[in-house]
Amino acid sequence: MANVLRKLLVPALLALTSFALTSFALPSTAEASGTMCLSTDFGTTRIVSVQECDSRPGQHWTVNGESIYQSLNPGMCLSTDFGTTRIVSVQECDSRPGQHWTVNGESIYQSLNPGMCLATDYGRTRMVFVEGCNSSGPRQHWTVQGEQISLTF
Repeated sequence: MANVLRKLLVPALLALTSFALTSFALPSTAEASGTMCLSTDFGTTRIVSVQECDSRPGQHWTVNGESIYQSLNPGMCLSTDFGTTRIVSVQECDSRPGQHWTVNGESIYQSLNPGMCLATDYGRTRMVFVEGCNSSGPRQHWTVQGEQISLTF
């Protein structure tokens, strides 16, 4: 009888232990950078949003000087027409003022309007826009890692 109980209890305890360990590890990784990425579905829309990070083509970006452009469509730059709209989109790269960006730590701001930062209201919508910089607000913190730009929680 003891042998039967041992054969049943040991695997059950091991399974519970591994489940408990992974359950406690999830909160710290779920709130790290790399879960929600800057994304566009170019071809369908030019609007930029945040989506779950994966390998889709619209999540590959290159930061080169003051330009942020799509790695797979290098003629398409991250752009805003601040003054007319605050929405961020991808447009043909032509050095217009709304295509000059500076990456500084976790901030991405417009080089020619340094008080305007890349932001999202993720949680309500997935829109990406520019707004007045506020380093204490969580909606303006980004991590550039490889070809992905992710929201830093």
